[in-house]
Amino acid sequence: MIPLPASHTVPVATSFSSKRRPIKSSTGPINELPPTRWIITEAERLALEAFTEALRRRRPPHKSPTQSREGNDFEAPGSPDNVSQSPRGSPRNIFLNRKPEAHQVFRAIEDQDLSILANVAEYDFGLLLRPLSSGTNQTPLNHAIDCGPSHRGVALLLLGMFSRYVNHLSDTDFDQPAARETLRLLRVNFALAMNRGVMHATDDSLAASFLQVYIMSKGQQWLSDTITQTAIALRGSVPGEPVALAGNAVRKYAGRMLKKDEIIATLEDYVGNATADLLMMAAWECVRNGAPNEDVPPIPLHYFARDERVFNAFTEKLEQHRELVHHSKFVGRRLRAQLAVLQKYLEGRTTTYRSKVIAVDQELNGLCGT
Repeated sequence: MIPLPASHTVPVATSFSSKRRPIKSSTGPINELPPTRWIITEAERLALEAFTEALRRRRPPHKSPTQSREGNDFEAPGSPDNVSQSPRGSPRNIFLNRKPEAHQVFRAIEDQDLSILANVAEYDFGLLLRPLSSGTNQTPLNHAIDCGPSHRGVALLLLGMFSRYVNHLSDTDFDQPAARETLRLLRVNFALAMNRGVMHATDDSLAASFLQVYIMSKGQQWLSDTITQTAIALRGSVPGEPVALAGNAVRKYAGRMLKKDEIIATLEDYVGNATADLLMMAAWECVRNGAPNEDVPPIPLHYFARDERVFNAFTEKLEQHRELVHHSKFVGRRLRAQLAVLQKYLEGRTTTYRSKVIAVDQELNGLCGT
């Protein structure tokens, strides 16, 4: 390489100084990455939510009983919209002309083929709940657990599908015997997951789904009795009694069903949601008890602790029976104020249910004795 003469040396600092921009330094501490275990757990949760949300979006509107298959709330795949490709390149709609068989479900679990399991759910959701071998308890969930830690994601996927199914049952589903049998099978599967250690302390959403299913299938009498007791407390004059009674009833019931303190400790949002629902259902029961006739229907019990179903039904009924609530002599001033407090402080998703219940408790205490 031939060196340049001294007169032709490029003044580096001068040539590039005009293009440089000052770099702003920060003296703050460097944020550490979260633990690897947390990252893996969060990835599993997000993957499960994304997959089950895709299943929910593909679920068609509710069909008439004559169109439904036994124990199935999903439409059998057949339309072009339901056909997609699995990761292996085979058509996802493999059960178009034939029923899925037990060995296919077992193989899909062993191969962790989520597309096959999704297709089975569309064709016959009950097949994912029932024992696949006669005379045994070998359900798909049981088989996924038997496959070991490497298949925990498949077990969580199945539980996520079960939870989605419960959350999207319609009112007409509860009039069908097949839906009640499906709830029974769901309860058995959630209990299996808890007994075999699939639900850890971080799986609060799955534990909440188990409580949901249990109350919907076997806890109707407990729920009805608790609503009555909470309504009596709302008519009383003891500060804090309605909220404390409702919250303690939920915690006691959850403790009896779950029998695992580490899981119960993570269910505060579920307890808050259930407590708020009990208060609204009890307040509406007070309206019904004071109504001069029986034309005021209750809030359906199967709405309990299912997202915002009770709140939506509560606000709709307040509007539908506006004359009775706001202008009749059958609803007293104190009950009217309680209804207004519940509607105001339990609306929206910007705060947790626990915070909402605390605010409601403070407001209801101010109404004691009025």
